[in-house]
Amino acid sequence: MLDLIKSGHAYVKISGAYRVSEKAPDYKDATPLAQALVAANAERIVWGTDWPHPNGGSARSIAEIATPFAIGDGLLLNELPKWVPDAATRKKILVDKPARLYGFDPIAG
Repeated sequence: MLDLIKSGHAYVKISGAYRVSEKAPDYKDATPLAQALVAANAERIVWGTDWPHPNGGSARSIAEIATPFAIGDGLLLNELPKWVPDAATRKKILVDKPARLYGFDPIAG
């Protein structure tokens, strides 16, 4: 994955720390992974909450709706400055890249 990001052939959304972490609610053990992804190529990174945090493993059958993970989106967002200390890089991840990828103007709203 790092090679794909470095080469510019893929985008990665840094989110869902709760899926790779065993240290809720601050997910400190996910920090090195997020930092490695950003260091590989910050131009190819976006961020998202993953709301509503689906937990497909909680459904017993295809007809049953899975219970979402109970996650604090604010807690996830609080980790972003730890993962990406540089404010200009965070703006790229939160504003500039999503605007380009999804075709909206961040100024116009």
